[in-house]
Amino acid sequence: MSVYNYDTFSTNIYDNFSDNSLVKNWENYENIWKDEKGNGVVKDNSYIDFININDTSDVKKKKCLVLKANGDKYNLDKPIGLKNKKTQRVGGGVKSKDLMGPGEYKLRIKFSNEDSVCNAIWLFKYLEIEADDIRHIKDENYCLNNDIEKVNIINHEIDFELLENNFCRCNIFKSTEGLYEENNIELDLFDLKLNNNKWHDFKYIWETGYVKISELIGRDLKDEEVIRTQEKCTIHNLKEKKYSKLNGLCVIKSIENDNNYCLIYGKKIEISIDNKIILTREIKDISYNNIINNKIPHSLSHFYIALWFPKFIKKNPDFLQTMLYVDYFSYKYNGNPVDRMFNYP
Repeated sequence: MSVYNYDTFSTNIYDNFSDNSLVKNWENYENIWKDEKGNGVVKDNSYIDFININDTSDVKKKKCLVLKANGDKYNLDKPIGLKNKKTQRVGGGVKSKDLMGPGEYKLRIKFSNEDSVCNAIWLFKYLEIEADDIRHIKDENYCLNNDIEKVNIINHEIDFELLENNFCRCNIFKSTEGLYEENNIELDLFDLKLNNNKWHDFKYIWETGYVKISELIGRDLKDEEVIRTQEKCTIHNLKEKKYSKLNGLCVIKSIENDNNYCLIYGKKIEISIDNKIILTREIKDISYNNIINNKIPHSLSHFYIALWFPKFIKKNPDFLQTMLYVDYFSYKYNGNPVDRMFNYP
């Protein structure tokens, strides 16, 4: 097996939120996005509370994670939002303390029953690489404004957003400068209704893999085409123009692949709700072009859950407050290779 420092990310988490705080696995998340019509998410709107975990009339309460969002009818003076210091349209969110990699993510979740707020579940990590860094990828799909002389924007993301009218958006990103796809999905087509005040089983399955450089360019890398920094190797000065987009990518010598230089790539993502698969993406045909244009992430990420108010939801939040509840969260690493690029150098 290849050498990794597994202490840098979690491989197995189960959290049923039985403590009275979020200290162990999570931190209260605060943020405001560019495409907000709200006032961001604040730490005061995420907490642990006793919640009925049955969908029947039988009341059986346990401690759950609660995310709260304040609508336009909210009239208290706290918490204050991050944009215009008002208390309306203020959401809540949490972020995992640890980085996580490929594997299986499961949540038992009760979504907000108001469809004027976005229920968001996503894996995400952000990195900018300056043009003079050896890791700078000479590929317009990573570069700001598609200019290969500008900074790389690398924002690996797997994203689920529950929106209005029982509609959701599933996004897969490696860079918002070009390597991304947005998928609009009508949940009625899957006989799913999520804003119904019932519990639902949500799952991500994420896989990564190795590909030998020799399978992409017909040969292994030469010593002068690799720069070593710490335990990582970066492709540099690969002169063949047709393969130039490999320059800046990190490679590793994989023992299980005859100690050849290999790239780690995103292999598959599957999103399901109540055992109904709503989205699958998988790379089956390995080629230079398919790997270079691959949108499936492969790097360690944090896990986020939030309620917020985006501009792309047209309906105004004509309510007092609404909640998102999480009964449990689990993550199991599947043993696939991971890229620790965000911790390097």
